[in-house]
Amino acid sequence: MKKPTTSNDMAGPQSPIYSTSAATQRQQILAYMEEHGSITTYEAREDLGVASPAPRIKELRDRGYVIITLLQDLSDANGVIHPRSARYVLLCKEAANDD
Repeated sequence: MKKPTTSNDMAGPQSPIYSTSAATQRQQILAYMEEHGSITTYEAREDLGVASPAPRIKELRDRGYVIITLLQDLSDANGVIHPRSARYVLLCKEAANDD
């Protein structure tokens, strides 16, 4: 019988793909917003694996990024509509030091 695959089998704990560090999540969210212009709570969760994007957005704002929040009715991966869900829009890419 084949042993089930674990995240440790796929990549080491230092792999940025599987990292849950705040710094890595900020970088992922920022890159996504630079490419797409915005990110929703559901895109952050489903596409990036960031379970709680709001704290990362606040940290980016604290570092000087200008990000606005739009509250919209958005659907998740299952097609369920969630009223007043957050869409974060990157307005300005200037920032102080992002460590």
